Amino acid sequence: RRWHATVETAEGRELSVLITAIGEAGNVDAGAFVASLIAEFSPGLVALVGIAAGVLDRTRLGDVVAARAVLGFEPQRLEPDRSAPRHLHVPAPIRIATDLVHFDPRAREAGWHDLYQECLQRIPRDEAPADPPLHPRSCVAVVASGEKLFADGSLPALRDQYDERIRAGEMEGIGVAVAARRGQTEWLVVRGISDHGDPAT
Repeated sequence: RRWHATVETAEGRELSVLITAIGEAGNVDAGAFVASLIAEFSPGLVALVGIAAGVLDRTRLGDVVAARAVLGFEPQRLEPDRSAPRHLHVPAPIRIATDLVHFDPRAREAGWHDLYQECLQRIPRDEAPADPPLHPRSCVAVVASGEKLFADGSLPALRDQYDERIRAGEMEGIGVAVAARRGQTEWLVVRGISDHGDPAT
């Protein structure tokens, strides 16, 4: 399913927006899906928005992580006595990375917190979170992406092994980033922290 709209930017320009859903979890499906969208629509920007597990001591539920880079942690070289990581690190396009650094959601003109509170009021009572965060934080960090759904508490160890800037773990970002880069299209990955990938939390 696809939804198309034309919106006006802060500068008064018209912006054409197409919203759709990948449908299946995983980087292979995400990459193939984005490649087909780029071939059909030639977008100026592909934005992946969804949820992720957050590093427990660095994020709270409801926080938002924008990717300064996506790290594909699955690739390895298997040798007789050990395995060696061959991870893939894809930095965000320079223009997107610069915008992320300078974006301040707390600024009055951004209206991010106001919109968040407004959206909370629209959620049916039986579907609303029991204790929603009043002031979600945002950060620009590294997002780890693989084929594993974190539920064993291993995300902090992944951060320690690969990159201390990792704040979230998910399953589609590296596929989207690689497909967009190959299609010469700018990309952005934004994740809301829905859990900590830990059975204790």
